Amino acid sequence: MLGIFITIILTIAISQLLIVVWNDISGKLYFKRQIENKLGRKIKFKDIK
Repeated sequence: MLGIFITIILTIAISQLLIVVWNDISGKLYFKRQIENKLGRKIKFKDIK
């Protein structure tokens, strides 16, 4: 009984950790894309001028 309880707690903890890590990674990728878009626009405007 105790083993099952520990397994459930570990499963929940690992899933929570994965969600946090995934959100962090996807957030960084989104932020990086935003920066690249801004830099890309600046470079394009300089080329036009």
